[in-house]
Amino acid sequence: MTDISVFSLHDTKDVISHPYLIADYVIVDFALTYTLPKKVTAASGIDALTHAIESYTSKFSSPITDLLALKSIKLISANIKKAVFDGKDAQARENMALGSLLAGISFYNAGVAGVHGLSYPLGGLYKIPHGESNALLLPYVYDNIHEHCGSKMVEIAKAMEINIDHLNEGEISKLVVRELLQLVEDVDLKTTLKEYDISQAAIPDLVENAQKQVRLLARSPKTLDEKAIEDIYINSYEGKVNG
Repeated sequence: MTDISVFSLHDTKDVISHPYLIADYVIVDFALTYTLPKKVTAASGIDALTHAIESYTSKFSSPITDLLALKSIKLISANIKKAVFDGKDAQARENMALGSLLAGISFYNAGVAGVHGLSYPLGGLYKIPHGESNALLLPYVYDNIHEHCGSKMVEIAKAMEINIDHLNEGEISKLVVRELLQLVEDVDLKTTLKEYDISQAAIPDLVENAQKQVRLLARSPKTLDEKAIEDIYINSYEGKVNG
């Protein structure tokens, strides 16, 4: 669905983008996913959810990408646990495949941002699989930036069918962050840098590497400067959200 190819280099991940990488035809056959291991299902599923959420809150989003992203968020959040723990649930697998497809179209046009930008160093320096690194960082990035996309966090909450009765925008945004963290935990993925045996002393190198991801960071609804990036990594090390 995109013209992007990601390469793992010595200590980073980098992207090559070219129209020749776009397929002439795309066949999405969800039956081919029945035998995926649980961990791959979980990591790729949260990766697709990240595509949808980041494209929805991207500075370059549009009404069309928003529609695709919200539908993707709804499909993935409602079906990922079923797909992970009952791999042959045909309806869950089909919904996950469709959700991933819609997210792919959305982020190809609107782009992804801070989660991907900060996850690339985890893949490059520590060889953490892409979906797992996105899953780890997703709650912490949005815990840092949600005040800059509050109205969209409300719509994300609705798409995820979170009960937001009698809550204001700020409360809803924080609740979405906690729900994202819980979802990652629920599909048995790691949620802290500690769990990957990454020490706190590594954070300056991660920050330096992440700052190089200018193309991705430019799409964030909040400017992610050195201090913001450092805060996100520190919180992801400690497992700390909402304060």
